[in-house]
Amino acid sequence: MSDKFKERHAKLGCMVLRLFPKVMQMILKYYITPEGLHTRFSKNDFRLVFTNNEVDLMEKLPNIDDFTVEISYKILRFEFNMLHEPRCKWGNVPHDTEVEIADDIQRIINATNSIIKINTNNVTENYSENLLEEIKMMVTRIDSYLKQDDLGRLYNSLCKSEIDSNSILQDLTRVKAIEG
Repeated sequence: MSDKFKERHAKLGCMVLRLFPKVMQMILKYYITPEGLHTRFSKNDFRLVFTNNEVDLMEKLPNIDDFTVEISYKILRFEFNMLHEPRCKWGNVPHDTEVEIADDIQRIINATNSIIKINTNNVTENYSENLLEEIKMMVTRIDSYLKQDDLGRLYNSLCKSEIDSNSILQDLTRVKAIEG
C-alpha cells in the first residue's frame, strides 16, 4: 500500500474522527442545551434506547465534548424530532442543490460510512480531493447556519496538520457505520 494512499485516507479519517463529531455537537447545542439534555436524561425522560457506550456519554452531561456523530444524530432525529427530513429522504444521497441542515447531516453520515468502509488502496487523489471539497462546502454552510466560523477554522486546521496516518487509520477501524 502506497504511503500517499494512507496519507489521503488518514486525512479523511481526521474529518470522521475530529471534525464530524464537533459539527454534530454544535448542531445539537443549537437545538437543545446540554443542560436540558442532562435534565431529561437524569429524569429518565428519553424514548431512545441507548447503547452502553452512549449511556456512558450521557452520564457525562452536560459535557457533550465526546458525543459521537451517531448519538447526536439519534437525539436530534429520533428523540426531539428537531430535523426536517432531507429532500432526498434519510439514507439517500442529497443532490448538490439540496443544502438544508438535514441534507448536510445526511452528507456527514454518507461521508462517514464511505470513509470507514473504503479500502485504503482505493483512496485516489480524485476521491480524496472531491470529498474534502464537499466537506468544506458542508462546513461553510453549517457555520453560516449557526452564525459562526468555528467549524471552518477546525476544517482548515485539520487539513494543514501533520498526522500519524497509522494511528488515525487504526482509530478509524473502531468507528461503526451510521444507520441513516
